[in-house]
Amino acid sequence: MDTSQDRKAKDLAFAHAPAALRAPCKTRQARAVCSRLREPIVSARRVNRAHLIEKLLALSGDENSGDTVTSVVLSWAHGVVVNLNLCPFAEHELDSGTVRVVNARTATTENNARLVFHRECLHLLDADRSELSTTLIALPLCAAVTGDFLAFTEMVHDLEDMIENDDRFADHIMIAAFHPKHQWADASSEADPINYDKRAPVPIINLLRTAQVDEYIEQGRTSGILERNQRTLERLGNAYLEKIYSELAAQLENARQH
Repeated sequence: MDTSQDRKAKDLAFAHAPAALRAPCKTRQARAVCSRLREPIVSARRVNRAHLIEKLLALSGDENSGDTVTSVVLSWAHGVVVNLNLCPFAEHELDSGTVRVVNARTATTENNARLVFHRECLHLLDADRSELSTTLIALPLCAAVTGDFLAFTEMVHDLEDMIENDDRFADHIMIAAFHPKHQWADASSEADPINYDKRAPVPIINLLRTAQVDEYIEQGRTSGILERNQRTLERLGNAYLEKIYSELAAQLENARQH
């Protein structure tokens, strides 16, 4: 019989297992890529960042106009994900202005978060890929998951199951999830730099078009993901990464106080 400690260890291992190992999927390879580490991408061009963020804020909708959470999420996407070369998809999509950021400020409960998730899945599929390639759903006020990484992971698992069981979404949408307290099951500790690969200033659910991920796999842009990102994050070190995230958290806290 398992002890409580044994059960906790198994729960942790399950919580951090790639989605592809937990449920059958025709796009198993693509889902495995998005649930683990990602390969860098370097664009040959740079765009005017202020103009680009203005365009992305417009794409994110009037409900997010002037919103600090949306701005911080975009700063994280540019300053961390792109500048540290952690994702093979991010720079091209951000540069093309096809990333939608949704501050789900009304999602204060898990049920409300699920409603937002379902709405955004429909919105993504209804939109043309040239106009909207991916959606970042920020959950800054969902009390059940903002401070509890395992609760967030369980919710993400439920959302993945929802996708798999809905013919409209299965094989068309996949999830990448980020959390301020993300910790890989095989990380040496909470302070291990590798954890920053999936950390964000607020809990974020990233909706990806499965076909797009499959294309990146076919192009070979997802090979060597673990090794590259691990080297990058370990070279930068925990202190440097913590400073970046502390600055992003300070921006959010300052907005709350005003």
